[in-house]
Order: sequence, then C-alpha cells, then structure tokens
Amino acid sequence: MYLFELKKLLANYTMRKSIATPLLMILFFATISKGAEDYSYVKIAVDGMAVNNALFALSNTGKQEKAGIYHAKIDQLLDDLGTHNTGFRKDLFPVELVLKSENEAHVKMICAKLAKLLAQLNLDRISNLKSLELSENAISSLPANFNASNSLLYLSLRRNNLRELPKNLSNWTNLKYLHLGSNQFDGTERLRIQKALPTTKIIF
Repeated sequence: MYLFELKKLLANYTMRKSIATPLLMILFFATISKGAEDYSYVKIAVDGMAVNNALFALSNTGKQEKAGIYHAKIDQLLDDLGTHNTGFRKDLFPVELVLKSENEAHVKMICAKLAKLLAQLNLDRISNLKSLELSENAISSLPANFNASNSLLYLSLRRNNLRELPKNLSNWTNLKYLHLGSNQFDGTERLRIQKALPTTKIIF
C-alpha cells in the first residue's frame, strides 16, 4: 500500500531515549476505558504501524538488511498486541485497542517492548525521501516540520481528513507534484497552498 522511492530511510540505527516526532500522524479511534495512560498505548501502536510499513518498503529494496530485521521484530510485536482480546489489528484503520483488566498487563508489556524498539531507530535521520504516498490513511494533520529537508519531489495526500498544511509550506521548493484530492480544505487554505507553491502542480 505504501510506495516509497527511498535512498536513505532510517539510515542511522543509533540508540535514542524517545522518538521526537512520529513518522505519520494518523487519525484513529480507540475503544479504551482509563484515560491518558491508555492513549499512550494507542499512540505507540500507531507509531509502530507507521514505522513497520516504512521498514517493509525499505527491506524490499534489498539494500538495507537491518530494515528487514527491525521490520520482523516490530511486525511480531504488533501481532502479539492483537492477542488477548484487544481487538487490535496491524492492518486495520481506524485503530482499535480494547483495554480490560484481564489484558492490561499484556498490553503494557507489548507496548513497552515496542516503544523500546522504536527508540532504537533514529527517525530524525530520515532524509533524501523523494516520493511519498500517504493516500487513504485518515490523516488529519501533518507535523510542523514535515518535509523540513525539502527533499520531496512527489507527495500524495489524497483521501485524508486534512484541513490545512504546515506553515512551512513555502519552503517545499523542490516539490513538483502534490495530490490533495478528497480532503477538507476550504477556499482560503487552497489559495494559501497555491500561493506558497507557485511552481508545483497541485491537484485538489
């Protein structure tokens, strides 16, 4: 589902204490019962799904052996998270994670392992990404520093729930093609996007 043209993705696998920004911002709904702590479990699961998809794409190039190793580990943890009647599926959106007294210890253990594994990936070193396909992911917002490296040439965000793009939009000077069809941009935001990217072919 995710089509990437990658030269350097997750190029440095150094230890990190935390992930500064998620790879993808995904809109999700979760059946949970205990508040803020449970939200953190769902966020870890969503981050894991996003990173897992990117690693899968990278491992298929045959050029990054470590990507395949990390993909296998994260994939197994996501499968484990789907046991014990949690309702979680790694390939299903919107995301559901049902937390009950009888499965809370299991969810906590799996999410701790997943968070530790994700922390080993230096996600801030993602660079030289030329083409990114994020269509049909129920994305409602993008990180403020999205495409900060200005490496993207092609970006598809069609069929999401976006109402606006990041304020740094005018810095995306290398972007040649931007697909924004079937989102929720109003006329003012569409005009801002067009003015910020005068040389980019934009499809609303």
